[in-house]
Amino acid sequence: MTGACGFMKRKTAAPSVSLNNQLINASGSTTANATARYRINSTGIAEQKQGGAAYATLETWLLSGTAAGHSVRFTNTNGTPPTAGTMGVFTAITAAQEISYARSTAGVSQSINTVEIRNDSTLQIVSATITLESERI
Repeated sequence: MTGACGFMKRKTAAPSVSLNNQLINASGSTTANATARYRINSTGIAEQKQGGAAYATLETWLLSGTAAGHSVRFTNTNGTPPTAGTMGVFTAITAAQEISYARSTAGVSQSINTVEIRNDSTLQIVSATITLESERI
């Protein structure tokens, strides 16, 4: 500090997590082919899977540190709830956490969800909207 008007600057940590809104759609003549999946991996990436395709990286959610000490929560906000995945509770990211949506009859529908990742020590939460769209032909 200098003089009577000196200020102390408080250093704030950069966020360790980042998420972006995502739209994942799958289309097919079987339920398996019409399944849209979104998962948060303990390796620090978010992935999608459309029908029978391989998982593909969408983004890196973990900017620094390790996944240990972070939890994820999925909440359905509109449309049909996901057909698989843990909803409504924070779950430790010690392994991949996934939600999926599959339409079992002909037509198109969506499951709109919020994904939140929480730093368990600071309780800082970062969120995004995940839209899973399924078209059964």
